[in-house]
Amino acid sequence: MIRLTVSKDRALDALNRVDHSTFTKARADYWLVHSDGCVSGPSVCWLFCWGKTDSKATERAAALARAAFNEVLDIRFDEFDAIVDHEDAQLWRYLTERASVVDSRLESLLPPPHGTG
Repeated sequence: MIRLTVSKDRALDALNRVDHSTFTKARADYWLVHSDGCVSGPSVCWLFCWGKTDSKATERAAALARAAFNEVLDIRFDEFDAIVDHEDAQLWRYLTERASVVDSRLESLLPPPHGTG
C-alpha cells in the first residue's frame, strides 16, 4: 500500500494548494487516508490523474497535483507514472467501493516500500 510520508493534516495542506474548484469539491469524495497512514488505491489514482492534465485540469492545477503527490506519498509521481497506465488509473480512481481490488492491483504492480523488501 502507498503510505503518507507526512501527517494527514500536512497532506491536506498540500492538497489545498491545488486551486481548482472541481478538484476541491471532489477531494472530499475521493481522498481517503486510513488510520494507519495508508492511502486508498483509488485516492492515489485520483490524485495521479489530476497530475496528468486531463480534460478537467489546467496545467497549473496539474503541476500542483504532481507537487502534492511528490510531497505526501511514499512513491514519486514519475515512478508511479512509469508503472501504472493512465487509462487504468482513470478507471480505478472511481472504484472507491471496491478499493481493496484497486489496492491489490497496485500492490502487484508497485515495488515494495523502502525498508520492507
